[in-house]
Amino acid sequence: MGRRSVQQYLKPSTWALEPAPSTFAPNSRWSNKDMDPVPPKLRTWNTYNYIAYWISDATNAAVWELASSMLAIGLSWRQALPAIAVGHIIIAVVMVMNGTIGARLHVAFPVLNRSSFGFWFSYFSVISRVVLSMFWFGIQTYTGSECVYQFPFMLISPQRIRWLFLLKALIVPPVWLAMLIWAVVKVPTSKGLFGQHANIAGASMSWAWLSALNSALGIYSTLAVNIPDFTRYAKNERAQYVQIIIIPVAFTLAAFVGMMVTSAGTVLYGKVLWDPLTLINEWDNRAAAFFAAATFMLTTLGTNISANSLSAANDMTVLFPQYINIRRGQIICAILGGWALCPWEILAR
Repeated sequence: MGRRSVQQYLKPSTWALEPAPSTFAPNSRWSNKDMDPVPPKLRTWNTYNYIAYWISDATNAAVWELASSMLAIGLSWRQALPAIAVGHIIIAVVMVMNGTIGARLHVAFPVLNRSSFGFWFSYFSVISRVVLSMFWFGIQTYTGSECVYQFPFMLISPQRIRWLFLLKALIVPPVWLAMLIWAVVKVPTSKGLFGQHANIAGASMSWAWLSALNSALGIYSTLAVNIPDFTRYAKNERAQYVQIIIIPVAFTLAAFVGMMVTSAGTVLYGKVLWDPLTLINEWDNRAAAFFAAATFMLTTLGTNISANSLSAANDMTVLFPQYINIRRGQIICAILGGWALCPWEILAR
């Protein structure tokens, strides 16, 4: 009886999803409801949700490290900050243009992708996006063990996950503001960020600035492609237009905080600590270090779900619609991206 139950468990038909009536596809043909246009009752994202979403995504360790690393290559804050602002203005324009399609038709990126690449060739771009999502998931997670605290949140539906972004948008910015105040109090601005100057000039500075601009574009260029995965849940098309303002503003301010605190850390500890977790590790106050580290845990969690696991899951629903929905796709992403790809080895190299 045990062997028979195991064999039954291994049959593909056991894992097949329950067929659901499709919105547009013929009822005689099996359809995955996650591929259908979002019904009106599930279009729950309003303008404030998109504001909270981008504030929560802007305040993450990757943006902090991006800004701090620009100082490490020799740029001054006056040169690095415009690179970040220009990069995210470009990203914001692409986000809104791509997002409008999702908000208008309420379908995911993999379905919309067929209009550009055709039915069969669209699978190439979908698979490419899945692989990128898994790699970024692993890198953001740092080690597979960190999936332990992420996993329960990955089971929340996209319609309800907006509350996680709202929570993150309310908790994280005050902590970052506290770290900014700490930096200003510990190191006067004349000795910290505002007293630093570029270490390079001429052609080297120009190439470094272009490299910084490219880095700013690279962080969310992947999400700019599949932003319809989120704008499809918009209550109306206008709700997502706020992205063109909130993206450059939120990311530029977050980058400025990263630069200020990193500069203060350089003066205090004698080395460039562009990784905020390494900087926190230098603190003597255990309570402050605990709360700051917990905040960065929350930032990584929210960013990983929004930019990586949900994106991969949406794409996998198209690849194997009979067996994979968004929830199962996120589980597969966690297993492959968090463990199988060995992100700790990628970062070690």
